Amino acid sequence: MCFYVYGCRFAQSGFQLWDEVESAIFLQPDIISLTQTMYISIDINQGPNYGTIITWPEGRNPALGEQLVNVVFEVDRNKVAKMFVDLLSQ
Repeated sequence: MCFYVYGCRFAQSGFQLWDEVESAIFLQPDIISLTQTMYISIDINQGPNYGTIITWPEGRNPALGEQLVNVVFEVDRNKVAKMFVDLLSQ
């Protein structure tokens, strides 16, 4: 039986340390193993999609003020885990 409804519906197994991974990327950018340059925007229209991030590959964006960013898709999990443990062990 699940008492934490949000976690039961949306949780995924695996490496769920988003904030820690972002911090690790800032401290040691060489842990990034896959990125893609994309245009990004945020839906600010009131409604169920408010706040949704919208992305387009380069050259496919509607040119309405989207920002070009590097999106990280993959990191070296072993390096992140080692950094995490090392920093918490100090």
